[in-house]
Amino acid sequence: MIRKIDDRGLALCKFQASIFEHSLDKINSSSSYFIKSFMNSPVAVQIDNDGFIFEPENTESIFEKLKAEYKFGRGSEKYTPDSLFWMGYVFRYWCYTYQIRSKAVYRIIQADEMNSLYLPYHTLDPAIAIRRILEAKNITVERDPLESLRKAYSAEL
Repeated sequence: MIRKIDDRGLALCKFQASIFEHSLDKINSSSSYFIKSFMNSPVAVQIDNDGFIFEPENTESIFEKLKAEYKFGRGSEKYTPDSLFWMGYVFRYWCYTYQIRSKAVYRIIQADEMNSLYLPYHTLDPAIAIRRILEAKNITVERDPLESLRKAYSAEL
């Protein structure tokens, strides 16, 4: 069952959106490589588990953790701040409401494709944008979204 977004979920969405947006200044790498690294990182797992809500984390400490885990410096193409904020927000909204891991969502849609959807989708409610992405990928989530995604992507959710 898809859970409704609540204050905790919205706070996590804003937190991750801020991390994505600030990656422009903090990470010397392409935006797509940063997002791929982030979505597969222990930091993302911690946020997937509703972490950081009750912890005094800030974006600086998040970037330090990511830099310790990954070798950045690959590529130079940067997305716009608005696109990065939107992607961070929607990715987290998706993980939170569908109760799946960041890694699984990233298997469904990668950074470049998500960035290409910013202009047509950024004014939509995140839930509608997610449904449209799933429809475009022929993933039906009417009854059990977790089972549908497992079948479609054989992903660890």
